Amino acid sequence: MLALQIDTNLGLGAKGPLWRGTEPILYLSVPANAARIRQRLDDAEDKAVAILARNRPLLDARGTALLEAGLLEGDELGEWLEKVAPEG
Repeated sequence: MLALQIDTNLGLGAKGPLWRGTEPILYLSVPANAARIRQRLDDAEDKAVAILARNRPLLDARGTALLEAGLLEGDELGEWLEKVAPEG
């Protein structure tokens, strides 16, 4: 839904800062619109996979620690998130 809202409600779509009060099903029934939304989702998935791959050792270590502790929150969570390398 967020990918669709980027294109239709948030002013970040292919047509610039426009609001399109179109029902999602109608908007996505246009092949060019559906392809654009699909591409946005594919790009986001590729980026997420790359971030996870770059941070695999950290992710594995945190997973193990989480299994042992049963909870990850507060300062401990913040410290872990600071170690994540989002782009590279």
